[in-house]
Amino acid sequence: MQWWVISVAVLIGFVVLVNLVRTRKMIRKSEDALFNGNDVRLVTGYGQVRPLSVRSRDWRIKKWFAFGGLAIGIIFIIFSSDLSFPNAMLILWIPLMSVWQMTIPSFFLTKDGLYLDEKRIPWEKFRSYKVEEISIGDDFYGMFPDSTDYYAITLHMKRKKRIAVHKNDAAPLLHQLDQQQIPHEDVSPFSKKASE
Repeated sequence: MQWWVISVAVLIGFVVLVNLVRTRKMIRKSEDALFNGNDVRLVTGYGQVRPLSVRSRDWRIKKWFAFGGLAIGIIFIIFSSDLSFPNAMLILWIPLMSVWQMTIPSFFLTKDGLYLDEKRIPWEKFRSYKVEEISIGDDFYGMFPDSTDYYAITLHMKRKKRIAVHKNDAAPLLHQLDQQQIPHEDVSPFSKKASE
């Protein structure tokens, strides 16, 4: 077997392992959150936020997909007699892409920043946020049941991120965003009520 196949396999295995460790660390941090999206009806671009746990179904699927794909790829590479570089890359790329694409929907606020869909965003990166009702034409409209009973919150940073929170559950989240002194762009009656 050629040295490049082994080195690529080790590199991709390392990247997969680092991603899984980072996800596990994020799940553990959610236990000490100021505001936890698990406690409210909240939807991100990746789906409905469910309680985070290393025993959760999403985490187990992600972990076994990554390790299973990597194991199958390495076994295939070892027992393959004629293996070209593109084939080896394709086989090893599958577990890497599965880890990157299988993002666990998550949202919680900590003292140092916000975690949204497995990514930490420090408070310093926020410019503002905007609250608006979900209506026809919105990206979230029809994405989940009773989507019109939710507010869409747009978080403005270098790139904007959007979440949807149920109208009955939005006040605590907006209060925490105001506590972090993030300016809001909207002048809706709801945001005035939440900040009082």
